[in-house]
Amino acid sequence: MTSLQPLLNLFWHPAEGRPRLIWRLAGLGALSFFLLPLFQAAAALGTAILSPSPSFSLDNPLLITALTLAAGLALTAAVVLAALFLDRRPIRDLGLHLSRAWWTDLGLGLALGAGLMAAAFAAELALGWITIEGLFSSPPGGPSFPAGLASSALFYLAVGFYEEFLTRGYLVKNLSEGLAGKALGPQGAIILAWVLTSGFFGVLHAANPNATPFATLNIALAGLLLGAGYLFTGELAVPIGLHISWNFFQGPVFGFPVSGASFLGSAVFDIQQGGPSLWTGGPFGPEGGLIGTLTILVGLSIITLWKGKHGLHLGLTRYQPRLPQPDPDSMS
Repeated sequence: MTSLQPLLNLFWHPAEGRPRLIWRLAGLGALSFFLLPLFQAAAALGTAILSPSPSFSLDNPLLITALTLAAGLALTAAVVLAALFLDRRPIRDLGLHLSRAWWTDLGLGLALGAGLMAAAFAAELALGWITIEGLFSSPPGGPSFPAGLASSALFYLAVGFYEEFLTRGYLVKNLSEGLAGKALGPQGAIILAWVLTSGFFGVLHAANPNATPFATLNIALAGLLLGAGYLFTGELAVPIGLHISWNFFQGPVFGFPVSGASFLGSAVFDIQQGGPSLWTGGPFGPEGGLIGTLTILVGLSIITLWKGKHGLHLGLTRYQPRLPQPDPDSMS
């Protein structure tokens, strides 16, 4: 067995009693690869059965919503399974310690996302780059305005949760633990994990409709914004709240495209976009232009001043294994 130990150590971390970082990430990838098509196939089949439209197609908004929600459930399930059986940790240690402070930070994150997007909208309106053509609009043949708005809220709530649970909760946490060696130290590991996952977040959106290299760079910068609250608190409250309200106010409230996808559902403001694409982002929306860059930098500054006074949350680099359940026979 001794002769095999160096080989086993390539796969297994004996001090932590779990697979090494690269294999935990590979395991998460395998789980996602397996679960995504299963969940999305079930969603497509269910939508095809329940859809009242005789001309059901891949661009059906109901199908797009169902596939996105199915992807969210699949990735959430993959993270939960990876955390329990590969990481060997409680789910709450990925940033879900649901205390009163957690819920307060969630509310403040929601307010920050709404405020930042309102500022971008107000700036474009003041510069004459937006024309408001109507209020409280719904697509022809679609649901009523309140129903459409509620549906959008549910959609962006799901997206905001599962993208943060995966990207910040699982990936930043695991990378921070795995990279925290003598060369980087705890703070360097956290910063590198933040940068790497933000770049990954940008790449995930590179294939979105109307994406440009600048838009992809801006989305990576938005990843830094979303991850900042996690770096300073070790909790996902601020990132989840900010992500949900940023998307919701961008599309259903102010009528902008959301990360390249034209918003066709119910919207408080029905707008016509004008102005220079370099600034507005054109068909990609604010995240594809300099307005988005400035908004993200303002948000980063606010979060740093608000949550960064105590520095980085070094607990992100420390592994706390799930405690085994006591054996009832040994306690008798």
